[in-house]
Amino acid sequence: MLATYIQEIDEFIETHDEVSIHDIVNITHRDSHLFPIIILAVFASVSTPIPASGFLFGLPLIVLSALYLFKIDPAHYRGRLFRKKIPCRRWRPHLSASIPYAQKLQRLFRPRSEWVFRIESRVTSGISLIVFAVVMFLPIPLANLPSALGILAIAFGLMERDGLYVLLGYGLMLVYVLVIVAAKYWLLGMV
Repeated sequence: MLATYIQEIDEFIETHDEVSIHDIVNITHRDSHLFPIIILAVFASVSTPIPASGFLFGLPLIVLSALYLFKIDPAHYRGRLFRKKIPCRRWRPHLSASIPYAQKLQRLFRPRSEWVFRIESRVTSGISLIVFAVVMFLPIPLANLPSALGILAIAFGLMERDGLYVLLGYGLMLVYVLVIVAAKYWLLGMV
């Protein structure tokens, strides 16, 4: 599905000079919650060294994760955040070049560990996505990359029905929360 969605977005931006999150949501009907989350998480992981990137990508990720959690169709969300147009002339060639990589990446995911989806609920995955997005939004140094990786693992796992990656995302969240709590108590102990 990933490569197919990228091809459809590539076709869209060939005829349009600007794209918005709302446009991406309309292109990816079935996965309208998860695919925009994946796109934003990829951009956040690539732009980790930029100080304001957590704020820039964290806020839309929080909104999309909340929409996913509460089963609100993003196509009906009329927020200004989703309508903001982004010029796409500069990254047209990069999107076309990413299609073969998306096809290779897609081979990593396949339906497996179906038992995870019997115990997994939208609440668990939605709250996990929100926790990662909030941590990314906060001004914590070097927090963007682990948050983005956790979001990607959960979102890819849900989109491709791969329970192994969903579990990996939950494990990352657990480790991440434990590290933050331990760091908090360590810093409080120093004061």
